[in-house]
Order: sequence, then structure tokens, then C-alpha cells
Amino acid sequence: MRRGLRHLLVGRGDIVCSFPGQVWRWQENTRLEGYALVFEEDFLLSFFRDRYFLRNLSYLQVLRSSPLLTASAAQFEALLQHLKSLQSEILKRGDSNIDVLRALLYLILSLLQNCDLKPLNNSEKTKGVVINRYIESFTALVEANFINKRDLSFYADKLFITTNYLNKITKEVLGTTAKTYILHKTIGEAKNLLNYSSMSIAEISEKLNIETPSYFVRMFRKSTGMTPKEFRNNSNS
Repeated sequence: MRRGLRHLLVGRGDIVCSFPGQVWRWQENTRLEGYALVFEEDFLLSFFRDRYFLRNLSYLQVLRSSPLLTASAAQFEALLQHLKSLQSEILKRGDSNIDVLRALLYLILSLLQNCDLKPLNNSEKTKGVVINRYIESFTALVEANFINKRDLSFYADKLFITTNYLNKITKEVLGTTAKTYILHKTIGEAKNLLNYSSMSIAEISEKLNIETPSYFVRMFRKSTGMTPKEFRNNSNS
């Protein structure tokens, strides 16, 4: 399996954990088969309402030492059974039970937490640690400052790197540009406020330090495909 110039050797019982936007592909002519578990964060969190569930999974942490997990024989068989159940439910299409899909996804993600990280070779590990330290610092800075600071140069200056390099490593590790990551963080907070508060659109816009409510509506609609009001109504329906 390959990402950019990185090659990873995987076999039965191995699980590749990817961040949003990362691209992986099998080497040509391989006979290895597997499942790809792809989901939207909102799909899971809109039901369980635990904003930090995914962030607390060690195998999805930016500073993880490896993107690979390896499962024991028993763990792997259990995961396969749940993945097959998930696949069967998805294939029902119009008759799929959304709650069952979410519950199975939650169960699989929780079981993966018990699997072991599979170490990389030393050269990959050294390069990854250096880059991941920047990414960890960047995401922590965004967490603390995104409401008031959305200018990319603010974060690059804090990290003593250029904006171009910051974009390069965020694209490599997080699968998106640094600017888009900050935007998604802002939209995510807006969704939380729309879901879990009675604040008006204007109040949310002011809280997020967005110039005007009309600009907030345009920004939200461009990112989600719906207005804040439509999002709130759909979430409450």
C-alpha cells in the first residue's frame, strides 16, 4: 500500500488508519483483499453526541507513531464479523437502519482501540515524528485561537515555519490545507452551537467573530450545502 512516496507492507490482521483527505491505494496485481470503512464525522456524532469520541481514539491522534494497527486472530475475526454485518445492512439500501449502522460503526471504532500500533522502520518514524510535532502544535494552536485568529500567517509565525511549508505538511498529514482545516474547525463549532444552543444566527456569527451574519450564512452554506437555519431544522427534525 502506498501514499505519496511511502510504501507500507501489510498483511492479514493489519488495519490502515487514515485521516480525512489522505489517499491510499493498493499496489497493482495484489491478491490482498480488505474493507474500506469510510464515514462522515457528523454521521456518528449526531447520534452519540460525544464531540470528543474520535479525538480520544489513540490510532487517530496526529502524534501516533504509525498509521498501522495489527489485530490478534480473535480481534480480527470479531472485526470481520462486525464489518460483514455493517456491509449487509448497507446493502439493504432504502431499508437500512441508520441507528444500526451508527451502532456498528461505533462498536468497530471502539474495538480498534484495543489493537496494537504496528511500528514503522526508523527512517519513516524519524521523519514522521518531526512533521507530526508541527502538526500537533498547529492543531493545538487552532483549537485555542480559531475563533479570533484565522490568518494562516499567525500560525506559521508561531511555529517558525513558512505558510507554504505549513500547507504542505497539513496536506500530507491531515489531507487538507491549513486554511481549510481552520475553516472546518469554525464550521464544526458553528454546527455545535446550532445543535446544542438556542443562540440566534446573529449571535453565533458574533460569537465566532465572523464579520456579518450574512457572510456567516454564505460561508456556512458554501461549506455544508445548506443555510444555518436549514441545518438547525434538519438536526431537530
